[in-house]
Amino acid sequence: MPDSVLPTVITVARRAEAPPWRVGSLAVPALFGGPLAVTLLGLVNGRRLRATPAAQLAVAAAGLVALLAQIVIGVAAGRFWLGMLSLAQSAESVAAWLALAGLQCLVGATAGMATWLAVTAFQHWPCHAYEQRGGEPGRLLLPGLGVVLGVVLVEAVAVYLAVQPAVGS
Repeated sequence: MPDSVLPTVITVARRAEAPPWRVGSLAVPALFGGPLAVTLLGLVNGRRLRATPAAQLAVAAAGLVALLAQIVIGVAAGRFWLGMLSLAQSAESVAAWLALAGLQCLVGATAGMATWLAVTAFQHWPCHAYEQRGGEPGRLLLPGLGVVLGVVLVEAVAVYLAVQPAVGS
């Protein structure tokens, strides 16, 4: 005979169409894909967690600020290194290009991790509650890999198009 006096405190999580990902798992796409990748995945994860519109807006704003910072720092560093490149000999130019690429990767990873911190701030507790109710988190491997590769390809084309006129002059 069921006890109707004491309601169940923790209910079984309702099965969603697609389960949310663990917020900690978003750190890997943030590190390798930068702020754009983690923002896209964070917004999808927020929708899966049924986050409030204010939380979704905050994640989008943090991603936009980090992306703009990445672009500004990348352009400033790119102009500096391209100036150095015009003064360098051929062996030094390879080192300058490698230094520029390494700096771009470092700036992208830092901006991505800063965005991940914002996503974590807004999605940690909803994700924790989902798991406590018996929900099983989804697998991020293929979606994360797809977003990282797509974002890296788009950024590479954008950098190539931005640098092409500067190299030709």
